[in-house]
This record gives sequence, structure tokens and C-alpha cells, in this order.
Amino acid sequence: MRDATEFQHKAILALAESGASREYMADLLGISLRSVRRYLNSDCPAYVEESAERAAREAELARRRSIHAVTTFVDEDEEAKAVATRSVSRKVRVKARRIGELLKAGQSQAAIARETGIPRQTVSRIAKTVLAA
Repeated sequence: MRDATEFQHKAILALAESGASREYMADLLGISLRSVRRYLNSDCPAYVEESAERAAREAELARRRSIHAVTTFVDEDEEAKAVATRSVSRKVRVKARRIGELLKAGQSQAAIARETGIPRQTVSRIAKTVLAA
């Protein structure tokens, strides 16, 4: 029973912090308005302890975010660019390979553009490089 009482006490204090009305709290938890008033007017050591722990965690996260934001290294940016370039290059290679296959199958550039969803001008440019190779 103590756990349920402590839970209700902490819930009432948290709801009060968020601006909930007393009537809403009573309805939500299925308790009387008198119990809500009693919980609001008494201290709950467990809630105070949990609030302090939550505040400490949030402060630590904020500190870590500020440190990370300040210490951006050029090497990380270069590496990120290289990864992005590799993935873009791979996507282009896959598209070029698909366009080459469709061209060899005898499809027109306009049909390839419709089928792949790539603009016709892009298909034309890729086709030139594929056919030149």
C-alpha cells in the first residue's frame, strides 16, 4: 500500500508542476479532492530526490552538448564529407549501371527517364558517359 501512496504523492506533485487542476488530478488518479490537497500540502522526500537526480542528469547532458558543440574537429568534417561523397558516388554508379542496362535493352532516354524518375537531361548526360566507356 505504501508504494501506491508514494506513487500517488509523486504523481500529484508532478501534475501540479505541469499546471494540472486539482479536479483533474483527482479524476485521473481516482482519489478524492481532499487526498489531492493533502498530498499537495505535504512533503514527499522521494519526489524531491527524484527531481534532484533528474536535474543533475539534465545538467550533465547540457554540459556534454555544449562541450561537443565547441569541439568540432576539422578531421571529423573531412571524414563526414568523404563518407557522403562515397555514398553519393555509389548512388550515381548504381543509377548509371541501371541506365546502361536499359539503354542496351533498347529503351529510349525518355522512357528511361519516366521509368527511373530521373530527369531526361540527367539520363542523357549519364548515357553519354556510359556509352563513352
